[in-house]
Amino acid sequence: MAKKYIVKLSKQERSALIDLKKNLVASSQKIQRANVLLKADSNSSPTFALRGGNRGF
Repeated sequence: MAKKYIVKLSKQERSALIDLKKNLVASSQKIQRANVLLKADSNSSPTFALRGGNRGF
């Protein structure tokens, strides 16, 4: 399946999303969207899949 949107997060954006996910201070919908953005990020490290990034949320 071809990618519909290409997501490129900066280091600052990526760290903000990770902090949001770790602290659980946002709504569940916001945390789920952060998970989707982190998974779709094309700038993510190639080891993301090895750390469980290819599993569901």
